[in-house]
Amino acid sequence: MPAIVKQTLLRTGDVDFTATSASVVDHWLVEVDERIAKSTVAELFVAVEDNPVPRATLQQLGSGLLICDRIRVESAGKNASKLWHVDVEWKELDQDRPESRDYPTPNNRTTNPEDWEPTWSSRTQVIFEPAEDAWYLDGYSGLAEQHLRKFDGDPGDPDADPPVPAVPPRRAPLVNSALQPFANKPEHRRLIRIWTIRWLRPLISPATIQAENKLNAKRWHLYLDGIEMTPWEPRTALIDSIDMQRMRWGYASLIELTMKIVVDPEGWDWLLLDQGTAARAMAGDVDGNGGFISPGDIQPGQIAHRQLVDAQGRGIQDPVMLDGDGQPLDPGEDPVYGRWSDFVEVDFKSVPLLRNHGRNE
Repeated sequence: MPAIVKQTLLRTGDVDFTATSASVVDHWLVEVDERIAKSTVAELFVAVEDNPVPRATLQQLGSGLLICDRIRVESAGKNASKLWHVDVEWKELDQDRPESRDYPTPNNRTTNPEDWEPTWSSRTQVIFEPAEDAWYLDGYSGLAEQHLRKFDGDPGDPDADPPVPAVPPRRAPLVNSALQPFANKPEHRRLIRIWTIRWLRPLISPATIQAENKLNAKRWHLYLDGIEMTPWEPRTALIDSIDMQRMRWGYASLIELTMKIVVDPEGWDWLLLDQGTAARAMAGDVDGNGGFISPGDIQPGQIAHRQLVDAQGRGIQDPVMLDGDGQPLDPGEDPVYGRWSDFVEVDFKSVPLLRNHGRNE
């Protein structure tokens, strides 16, 4: 296998300063142990530890930053078949180009991709979203609360004999406290802000991917480019999507990760008014057929309802407010709302790519 036996950085070189740019060319003399093609010389040169690699190596020049832009290889002459001139061209890294917002670049003074700052953009958008089946949080009481808590799951007991398996939480239907589905799912107009943040990294932690589709559990202060943004209140910032693609930086293979965070100042929980045209039936209630409901009419494990009627005894068509336990709300009482969520929480401080760009409160 061919190898480099000696390389020397020559004192000659070129430095070019203008009012808006800077460039440097370093001249190397490289000696190999056998006759090889110039492309092989280039491959051997960039493979040497600490040697510059195009588009993957940075160096400081004054207050600016240069990136290794190109490597040129030429023979040192006919009588020096094992000697080669290697020119390393450095070019100023321009952070002001529009494309830098779309394609992250090494934009701070370090050659370690783990330390490269992300690029980001932010915009507002108006959306309309209907309420759907979701995670029940709170708001009801009595039997309605007990029924909906069945959807919370059960941690189980692995130490029991026999072991009790865990039951994961699951989404519950959107129902009023009489446990009837809502007839009309409301549309809610929301003004949201969309943050798009891009990183370049050699590896991505699974903890970052697992944060997708989760809300911030605590108040979060975001820092980007040394600027503190408006804090995000708990359960207002949703990691909406995480996209990744492999890309080449010269001889380096990196991953470009794009995280979209959608911030809704009103929060992502739904508050639904407890209302309906029927109540949950109990023993002793009028059955609507001239009689009363007896305890034997309500079968274990089943939910019975009674139609609510107007003063003439006719079933009502428009829903009335319920009390959070499946019965009509008493006059003068405050309306009852059930609070629901479509997402679970994550501590943003536990997300590897975010922890260095913010803090909890």
